[in-house]
Amino acid sequence: MEYIKCDLCGADDYTRLYRLKQIFISKEAFFTLVKCKKCGLIYINPQPDKQEMLPYYMELENYYAYKSDENDSTELYTRLLHSISNHAIREAFKERHPINIGLLLYYISRHRFSTFPREKRNHGKILDVGTGSGFYLKQVKKLGWNVYGVDINAQAAKIANRNGLNVFCGELADAKYPNNFFDLIRISMVLEHVHSPREYINEAYRVLKPGGLLGISVPNIGGYTAHLYKEKWAILDVPQHLFQFTDKCFAYGHFALGLR
Repeated sequence: MEYIKCDLCGADDYTRLYRLKQIFISKEAFFTLVKCKKCGLIYINPQPDKQEMLPYYMELENYYAYKSDENDSTELYTRLLHSISNHAIREAFKERHPINIGLLLYYISRHRFSTFPREKRNHGKILDVGTGSGFYLKQVKKLGWNVYGVDINAQAAKIANRNGLNVFCGELADAKYPNNFFDLIRISMVLEHVHSPREYINEAYRVLKPGGLLGISVPNIGGYTAHLYKEKWAILDVPQHLFQFTDKCFAYGHFALGLR
């Protein structure tokens, strides 16, 4: 565990929000969620390093629950939603609402803010970061795009490649794509997991063509159910979600990183 400064603005001044217990694996552990006083980024501090994170991903089979069936077209995030809704929501909401109401409010909360552009049928190169077994890439490939993907899960990448997709297993920076290579980059439900969202976005812009489009989607801690349930909000999901974002935080990051 290591104390860190705000990854977005570099400030070291924050407010402690919650002390949360992880609820998914057998190991008992608590994590503190803080909010940067300068830019509003919310993050775990102190933060587990990559080695300390391994047990949470290894024991959570449902987190990267891909079937060996190559025809399985369910994305990682869809499976993650099922896992969370079947477990965490019941634990978090059962004391305050009947489970059916809790599930309804959860799905209402899924109106995450997003900067996804509409796909253009220009036969350009598209990169899907966190692609899972490649469901999204298979759809845009049918529209004529040259598709590339990145995912840290070896089984998912293997399935995608067997289905004729070009998916790199590892982190985005490790793929070492050329400068100005992609017309469109999609980063869906990834930034909350990485140890430096700032570095991830910078790497994405390095490989994006001038005038290209970058689409980012993350859970929105500024949403209605996050405010309603506070520390019981299921998508806090410590420690897998190292960071939490709001639209105001993203707007600050856009300015701070000098992005167009």
